[in-house]
Amino acid sequence: MLLTLLASQPHFLMALRLTDVVTRLRVTADERARARWVLLTLFGDGDRCWEGPVLAETIAGMDPDAEERARVRQALIPLFAGEPSSFAAREAANAVTRLAVTAEERAQTRRALLTLLAGTPGPSTAYFLANVVAALDPEAEELTPARQALLTLLASEADTETATGWAYTVTALKPTVADLSRSDTWPIPPPVALLAAARRNSGLSAWLTALPVLSAQTIP
Repeated sequence: MLLTLLASQPHFLMALRLTDVVTRLRVTADERARARWVLLTLFGDGDRCWEGPVLAETIAGMDPDAEERARVRQALIPLFAGEPSSFAAREAANAVTRLAVTAEERAQTRRALLTLLAGTPGPSTAYFLANVVAALDPEAEELTPARQALLTLLASEADTETATGWAYTVTALKPTVADLSRSDTWPIPPPVALLAAARRNSGLSAWLTALPVLSAQTIP
Protein backbone atom coordinates (compact mmCIF):
# COMPACT_ATOMS: atom_id res chain seq x y z
CA MET A 1 0.00 0.00 0.00
CA LEU A 2 2.72 2.48 0.95
CA LEU A 3 4.78 1.67 -2.15
CA THR A 4 1.72 2.19 -4.34
CA LEU A 5 1.12 5.55 -2.69
CA LEU A 6 4.79 6.46 -3.06
CA ALA A 7 4.81 5.56 -6.76
CA SER A 8 1.89 7.92 -7.40
CA GLN A 9 3.22 10.75 -5.23
CA PRO A 10 4.23 13.80 -7.30
CA HIS A 11 5.15 15.97 -4.32
CA PHE A 12 8.80 15.94 -3.36
CA LEU A 13 8.53 16.34 0.42
CA MET A 14 5.65 13.89 0.75
CA ALA A 15 7.61 11.35 -1.28
CA LEU A 16 10.52 11.71 1.15
CA ARG A 17 8.23 11.24 4.15
CA LEU A 18 6.71 8.11 2.64
CA THR A 19 10.18 6.80 1.78
CA ASP A 20 11.25 7.30 5.38
CA VAL A 21 8.26 5.27 6.56
CA VAL A 22 8.98 2.53 4.03
CA THR A 23 12.65 2.23 5.01
CA ARG A 24 11.74 1.93 8.69
CA LEU A 25 9.62 -1.11 7.92
CA ARG A 26 10.92 -4.61 7.26
CA VAL A 27 10.73 -4.34 3.50
CA THR A 28 12.24 -6.77 1.01
CA ALA A 29 15.15 -5.93 -1.28
CA ASP A 30 12.69 -5.70 -4.18
CA GLU A 31 10.47 -3.26 -2.28
CA ARG A 32 13.47 -1.14 -1.36
CA ALA A 33 14.51 -1.11 -5.02
CA ARG A 34 11.02 0.07 -6.03
CA ALA A 35 11.22 2.90 -3.52
CA ARG A 36 14.62 3.95 -4.91
CA TRP A 37 13.21 3.90 -8.44
CA VAL A 38 10.48 6.33 -7.41
CA LEU A 39 13.01 8.75 -5.93
CA LEU A 40 15.24 8.47 -8.99
CA THR A 41 12.34 9.51 -11.22
CA LEU A 42 12.06 12.73 -9.20
CA PHE A 43 15.56 13.86 -10.18
CA GLY A 44 15.34 16.90 -12.40
CA ASP A 45 11.60 17.34 -11.88
CA GLY A 46 11.86 19.96 -9.14
CA ASP A 47 12.62 23.64 -9.64
CA ARG A 48 14.47 23.97 -6.33
CA CYS A 49 18.19 23.22 -6.46
CA TRP A 50 18.24 21.70 -2.96
CA GLU A 51 15.92 18.84 -3.92
CA GLY A 52 18.56 16.84 -5.80
CA PRO A 53 21.07 16.61 -2.92
CA VAL A 54 18.33 15.74 -0.42
CA LEU A 55 17.05 13.01 -2.72
CA ALA A 56 20.60 11.77 -3.19
CA GLU A 57 21.22 11.56 0.56
CA THR A 58 18.02 9.56 0.94
CA ILE A 59 18.90 7.18 -1.90
CA ALA A 60 22.42 6.73 -0.53
CA GLY A 61 20.92 5.27 2.64
CA MET A 62 18.80 2.73 0.72
CA ASP A 63 21.51 0.35 -0.59
CA PRO A 64 21.57 1.61 -4.21
CA ASP A 65 23.28 -0.55 -6.82
CA ALA A 66 26.23 0.63 -8.94
CA GLU A 67 24.06 1.89 -11.81
CA GLU A 68 21.85 3.89 -9.45
CA ARG A 69 24.86 5.36 -7.64
CA ALA A 70 26.36 6.45 -10.97
CA ARG A 71 23.12 8.06 -12.08
CA VAL A 72 22.83 10.09 -8.90
CA ARG A 73 26.49 11.17 -8.91
CA GLN A 74 26.21 12.38 -12.49
CA ALA A 75 23.14 14.41 -11.58
CA LEU A 76 24.94 16.03 -8.64
CA ILE A 77 28.20 17.07 -10.35
CA PRO A 78 26.79 20.25 -11.98
CA LEU A 79 25.83 21.57 -8.54
CA PHE A 80 29.50 21.85 -7.61
CA ALA A 81 29.94 24.70 -10.06
CA GLY A 82 27.54 26.85 -8.03
CA GLU A 83 27.90 28.81 -4.83
CA PRO A 84 29.89 26.59 -2.40
CA SER A 85 28.32 28.06 0.70
CA SER A 86 24.84 27.06 -0.42
CA PHE A 87 22.87 24.27 1.23
CA ALA A 88 22.64 22.46 -2.12
CA ALA A 89 26.41 22.41 -2.65
CA ARG A 90 27.14 21.16 0.88
CA GLU A 91 24.52 18.43 0.65
CA ALA A 92 25.77 17.47 -2.80
CA ALA A 93 29.28 17.06 -1.37
CA ASN A 94 28.02 14.80 1.42
CA ALA A 95 25.96 12.72 -0.98
CA VAL A 96 28.57 12.30 -3.68
CA THR A 97 31.15 11.00 -1.21
CA ARG A 98 28.65 8.48 0.18
CA LEU A 99 27.73 7.35 -3.33
CA ALA A 100 31.33 6.83 -4.46
CA VAL A 101 31.69 3.43 -2.82
CA THR A 102 34.27 1.55 -4.88
CA ALA A 103 37.76 2.70 -5.85
CA GLU A 104 36.65 3.09 -9.47
CA GLU A 105 33.61 5.14 -8.47
CA ARG A 106 35.79 7.44 -6.38
CA ALA A 107 38.21 7.80 -9.30
CA GLN A 108 35.39 8.67 -11.71
CA THR A 109 34.04 11.27 -9.31
CA ARG A 110 37.47 12.78 -8.76
CA ARG A 111 38.00 13.11 -12.52
CA ALA A 112 34.67 14.90 -12.93
CA LEU A 113 35.38 17.32 -10.08
CA LEU A 114 38.97 17.95 -11.19
CA THR A 115 37.65 18.81 -14.65
CA LEU A 116 35.50 21.50 -13.04
CA LEU A 117 38.47 22.69 -11.00
CA ALA A 118 40.67 22.89 -14.11
CA GLY A 119 38.18 25.40 -15.49
CA THR A 120 39.50 27.80 -12.79
CA PRO A 121 36.24 28.81 -11.11
CA GLY A 122 36.26 31.55 -8.46
CA PRO A 123 38.52 31.03 -5.43
CA SER A 124 35.74 29.98 -3.06
CA THR A 125 34.32 27.42 -5.51
CA ALA A 126 37.82 26.12 -6.30
CA TYR A 127 38.56 25.67 -2.59
CA PHE A 128 35.29 23.82 -2.12
CA LEU A 129 35.96 21.51 -5.08
CA ALA A 130 39.51 20.79 -3.93
CA ASN A 131 38.35 19.73 -0.48
CA VAL A 132 35.66 17.43 -1.89
CA VAL A 133 38.31 15.83 -4.13
CA ALA A 134 40.62 15.45 -1.14
CA ALA A 135 37.89 13.47 0.67
CA LEU A 136 37.82 10.95 -2.20
CA ASP A 137 41.31 9.46 -1.64
CA PRO A 138 43.09 11.01 -4.65
CA GLU A 139 46.47 9.88 -5.91
CA ALA A 140 49.13 12.58 -5.82
CA GLU A 141 49.59 12.59 -9.59
CA GLU A 142 45.88 13.20 -10.16
CA LEU A 143 46.14 16.52 -8.36
CA THR A 144 49.16 17.85 -10.25
CA PRO A 145 47.38 19.45 -13.26
CA ALA A 146 44.89 21.35 -11.09
CA ARG A 147 47.61 22.40 -8.67
CA GLN A 148 49.83 23.66 -11.47
CA ALA A 149 46.96 25.62 -13.00
CA LEU A 150 46.37 27.39 -9.69
CA LEU A 151 50.08 28.06 -9.17
CA THR A 152 50.13 29.72 -12.60
CA LEU A 153 47.34 32.02 -11.43
CA LEU A 154 49.24 32.83 -8.24
CA ALA A 155 52.26 33.82 -10.29
CA SER A 156 50.39 36.83 -11.67
CA GLU A 157 47.55 37.54 -9.19
CA ALA A 158 48.02 40.93 -7.54
CA ASP A 159 44.79 41.06 -5.54
CA THR A 160 45.49 39.89 -1.99
CA GLU A 161 42.06 38.40 -1.32
CA THR A 162 41.95 36.49 -4.60
CA ALA A 163 45.54 35.27 -4.31
CA THR A 164 44.92 34.07 -0.76
CA GLY A 165 41.86 32.17 -1.98
CA TRP A 166 43.87 30.42 -4.68
CA ALA A 167 46.66 29.65 -2.19
CA TYR A 168 44.26 28.04 0.28
CA THR A 169 42.89 25.91 -2.54
CA VAL A 170 46.39 24.69 -3.34
CA THR A 171 46.76 23.54 0.28
CA ALA A 172 44.12 20.85 -0.38
CA LEU A 173 45.99 19.57 -3.47
CA LYS A 174 49.09 18.13 -1.78
CA PRO A 175 51.63 20.87 -2.62
CA THR A 176 55.34 20.34 -2.01
CA VAL A 177 58.15 22.80 -1.46
CA ALA A 178 59.04 22.39 -5.14
CA ASP A 179 55.74 24.07 -6.02
CA LEU A 180 56.93 27.18 -4.16
CA SER A 181 60.31 27.40 -5.86
CA ARG A 182 59.26 30.54 -7.77
CA SER A 183 57.02 32.03 -5.11
CA ASP A 184 59.53 34.83 -4.52
CA THR A 185 58.32 36.25 -7.86
CA TRP A 186 54.60 36.13 -6.94
CA PRO A 187 52.94 39.53 -6.48
CA ILE A 188 51.41 38.24 -3.22
CA PRO A 189 53.63 36.01 -1.02
CA PRO A 190 52.29 32.56 -0.05
CA PRO A 191 50.32 32.45 3.23
CA VAL A 192 51.50 30.41 6.20
CA ALA A 193 48.82 27.76 5.52
CA LEU A 194 50.35 27.01 2.13
CA LEU A 195 53.82 26.78 3.65
CA ALA A 196 52.55 24.35 6.27
CA ALA A 197 50.92 22.15 3.61
CA ALA A 198 54.11 22.15 1.54
CA ARG A 199 56.12 21.17 4.60
CA ARG A 200 53.82 18.19 5.31
CA ASN A 201 54.33 16.90 1.79
CA SER A 202 58.09 17.48 1.47
CA GLY A 203 61.23 15.84 2.72
CA LEU A 204 63.12 17.54 5.53
CA SER A 205 66.21 18.22 3.41
CA ALA A 206 64.23 19.95 0.64
CA TRP A 207 62.34 21.98 3.19
CA LEU A 208 65.43 23.18 5.04
CA THR A 209 67.06 24.16 1.75
CA ALA A 210 64.11 26.36 0.77
CA LEU A 211 63.29 27.70 4.23
CA PRO A 212 65.53 30.82 4.24
CA VAL A 213 63.89 32.16 1.06
CA LEU A 214 60.35 31.17 2.02
CA SER A 215 60.47 32.56 5.56
CA ALA A 216 61.41 35.99 4.25
CA GLN A 217 58.37 36.43 2.02
CA THR A 218 55.29 34.87 3.62
CA ILE A 219 52.12 36.62 4.80
CA PRO A 220 49.77 35.48 7.61
